[in-house]
Amino acid sequence: MSYITRLAPLILAASSLLMPHVASANSVVFDPMSVESNDDVVVDSMYIERLLDGKEESARYLSLASMVKAHGPWVTIGATGMQAKIHITSYLIQTKREQEAVNLLKNRDVEGWLSYSFQGGVFNDFVMALDTGNIKYVKALIETNPNGINTPFTLTTAGDEVTPISLLATDKYIDKDYYELVLRLLLKAGANPHQPLPNGMTPMVIASASNNMKFVRVAQAHIAEQTEGKKGLFTNTPLSQAQMIEMQAIVDAWIEDETKNGSKYQFAKLHEIWIQMILKGYNIAADLMYEKLTTYPKFSIDYRDNGGLSGLMAATLSEVYGGNVEYAKKLIDLGADPTVLINVQGIPGEEEPIKINLIQLALEKDNYKVVGLLIVSGVDFLFLPGSDELLMLHSAMEQKAFKSAEMIRQAIMQSMKENPES
Repeated sequence: MSYITRLAPLILAASSLLMPHVASANSVVFDPMSVESNDDVVVDSMYIERLLDGKEESARYLSLASMVKAHGPWVTIGATGMQAKIHITSYLIQTKREQEAVNLLKNRDVEGWLSYSFQGGVFNDFVMALDTGNIKYVKALIETNPNGINTPFTLTTAGDEVTPISLLATDKYIDKDYYELVLRLLLKAGANPHQPLPNGMTPMVIASASNNMKFVRVAQAHIAEQTEGKKGLFTNTPLSQAQMIEMQAIVDAWIEDETKNGSKYQFAKLHEIWIQMILKGYNIAADLMYEKLTTYPKFSIDYRDNGGLSGLMAATLSEVYGGNVEYAKKLIDLGADPTVLINVQGIPGEEEPIKINLIQLALEKDNYKVVGLLIVSGVDFLFLPGSDELLMLHSAMEQKAFKSAEMIRQAIMQSMKENPES
């Protein structure tokens, strides 16, 4: 039995601790026509034009921000009986006022990544900006609300959902001169090219099916740049909006319980919940629970309950794309031992237990960011523990942990460069 097979109990333990995500929003597309005005002012195209006429950029922004605050972000267009409502940023983009839309977004006067029904179809601000080449707006969306990067949004009246990067995995935009720029902006901000959509397809699979080799090349190059230059390597992939909402709900419930009842959890239960938070990448919640755990005499930074997971093991096995590298780094800084060896049992009476290190554990999920952190933290990346023949790189390739394998390969090359004799 290989050590990979023996990892199954640990992986099952991690999986059993993971709670399901909050379901994705937008199962029904928002209809702005349902928004009723509370005053007699009709915000239509003529109103907007009068508002902006003859003003400098700063004055235009202040006028628009005041309008949104007073009357909301929806603009009525069309003749009586055939009216529709369009979002102010969509209106500004369509009338070639990208900077005004960017200013509203950056100053958080309006929301981004917004899908809504319009004249029998679905409008989305990201899609509109992409279609019209308004890349300043796309960049502002990414910078202002990075949690929307991996959040599915509604694309059609049938409720089909996509993520921003999965849209770029199709061949629709491949010939646009800004295609690679937008794709790199999304990847740099943490867009996950391997995140499944609600239909189970991943952007990489979509790209392959669409024969979009440019997407595959840029995505793979991004991973190589990260592993070689460490750019963004030790930063977590952003949570989706649904995950952020779930984490905030947990934090609010914890604070309320702590205030009213003192959170009188038994130690084992509290430790289990802490591990859940780390696995899910809910680090704000994990921090609150860590503070409570430190008040128990039984707790230590490397504590494992009955063969379960330590905090660092949970960060290594996290479902966050690339691993929960931020929490792993925090735990190591707090004294967790990254070089610890984990006993993995074989068949009782037939096989001796073997020891694996945390890099081997990370390979199970191809959590390459954590692999990079473990390498720079002194974990042996050349050979499997107890062997001077079985290569870690071979093990990574055997498990198809290709991103982690690239991390290990880069580390080997750097080691050979620094120590040519070895």
